[in-house]
Amino acid sequence: MAATALKSEKACCKCKETKPLEAFSYNQRSKDSRQLRCKVCSVEASMAWQRRNRERKAGTMRDWRLRRLYDLSQADFDAMVVKQEGLCACCGRRPMEGKALHVDHDHESDVVRGLLCSTCNTGLGKFGDNFYGITKALSYLLPTAKAPVEVLAAVEVICRWRSP
Repeated sequence: MAATALKSEKACCKCKETKPLEAFSYNQRSKDSRQLRCKVCSVEASMAWQRRNRERKAGTMRDWRLRRLYDLSQADFDAMVVKQEGLCACCGRRPMEGKALHVDHDHESDVVRGLLCSTCNTGLGKFGDNFYGITKALSYLLPTAKAPVEVLAAVEVICRWRSP
């Protein structure tokens, strides 16, 4: 009976409390396949580390996301910012104070197109990167545009530039 109790419980090395094995995360390298600290103590230790290392964590998370989502390094991203002179590739404005440019990519091919401000990135996302939807929106806005001739000329230039 005592042997069964020992196998179903474990003492946390941090809080020293004896808890059921389910209170410990899985660890295939340990003899009992469980972590040394209970889940509660592990979370507390992780949060304490994150508070002490905010900048380090933010940098590593950004590097990880850029690499994982877009196959870009921080140096690649920085080079794009320099190439675009810190401006949005869509509207040509600087991002709002305290905001960074967002990586814009084709969702089908995963090809990175450029860096956009939050507004343009959200706008393209809402249209689903769909030329038809964006064209319909332009057609909708055209009758109330302050200078419709200039808008049409700009659309014509864009269409000629984009055509193969």
